[in-house]
Amino acid sequence: MSEPVTIPSENPGTPKERDRFLIAIVGGIGLLALLALASLFLLRQPPPNILANSPGGVAQSYIKSLNDREYDKAYDLLDNYLQKRISRQTFKSNIYYTSENIRAALKSENINDNSASVTLEINHYSQSNPLFGGDIWREDTTMSLSLENGVWRISYLNYPYGLQYWLN
Repeated sequence: MSEPVTIPSENPGTPKERDRFLIAIVGGIGLLALLALASLFLLRQPPPNILANSPGGVAQSYIKSLNDREYDKAYDLLDNYLQKRISRQTFKSNIYYTSENIRAALKSENINDNSASVTLEINHYSQSNPLFGGDIWREDTTMSLSLENGVWRISYLNYPYGLQYWLN
């Protein structure tokens, strides 16, 4: 009697071998995704530590107050001269700021005795979510501060955070 003749199959390897190969591919993709996420969190630069009572810290507090729509807090950061020129109620009812379309980052801080200037990088978004096709444009703006009784207060604000166009 003769042995049956076997014909080579189109899919070589046993089902166990094919499953191991598929598991290795999926595992490799998962490992690459995990490494990408880990590098995103581990390699990201932490924001610089800025003292709350420094000119940059006051500028950040002002922007955060506007973002959080805490207009009384923002008004309290203005110097006496600005507060005499514009009332709290006028400030609260007329401040032009749209937190969904504007973001700011501290770029530089210059202190000269009792005055300081802070440069902010402003990012404007044409839509509330730039991930879905919105345009972004950037500009720098300056905020001036004065030292009043040992506390930094904002003495000049430029667009988009400012009041200067009301005060002229």
